[in-house]
Amino acid sequence: MINKEIKKNLIISPAYFSDKDLIKEYNELKTDEARTSYKKNEWEYYYRLYTMAVELKLRNLISIDDFCLQSIFELEKISKTENQFSEELIENSLKQFEELKECYKNETNSRLKIPKNIQTLWMQHKYSIMARSVSLYKEIGRFISKNNKAEHFEQVYSILINELLKRPKLNSIFNVLQHMWGYISDFSSVKKSEVSKLDLYSLFIEIQKSTLKANEKYLMQQTALSELEIWILLCDKNKKMM
Repeated sequence: MINKEIKKNLIISPAYFSDKDLIKEYNELKTDEARTSYKKNEWEYYYRLYTMAVELKLRNLISIDDFCLQSIFELEKISKTENQFSEELIENSLKQFEELKECYKNETNSRLKIPKNIQTLWMQHKYSIMARSVSLYKEIGRFISKNNKAEHFEQVYSILINELLKRPKLNSIFNVLQHMWGYISDFSSVKKSEVSKLDLYSLFIEIQKSTLKANEKYLMQQTALSELEIWILLCDKNKKMM
């Protein structure tokens, strides 16, 4: 289990957490004490809460409750392009992965594997970045092909973690979902001719369900498989989580 000193400084995706730690921290985040501790960075509180919730939902560990459904409206109010994690937290990103690696050396139920190198880190975030900026996606890919040493890990991760705070556009999300669909189309009950008729959220949920059903390893290692749900829901606030 993550100890308190480590956990209070974690900014990495909840997809790296074990089931037990995910549930524990999600429940702690819903307390008045937790909300008060994030008072100066309210956006960070709601972002953290919701990334936890959608990851738990993906793993079938919780049903989204009323508290979290309301929180998405709060996240929309304070979701701004200038939101960023502090430099101090980002500078510790590599150390955080090392600490989790030690904590989870006997754990097997984290969805994302702790990245051993920069190539794995990039692979796990590819679709999340593509949903924000195709040009940045290409730029990072080129950079890593020439600069793939451990010394560049923190530099790349600082870009990734802050880019995930940005709200992607609908057409960009749809483009990414089409790429993801290609991996699981053979396992879905939805025919190829019917995909274009699905709304964005229904397509996303179908991709999630088919990925879990087929245990599609590449998509299971993508941060986008849970975190994109937040932004799709914000595009349609009347849509209830399935």
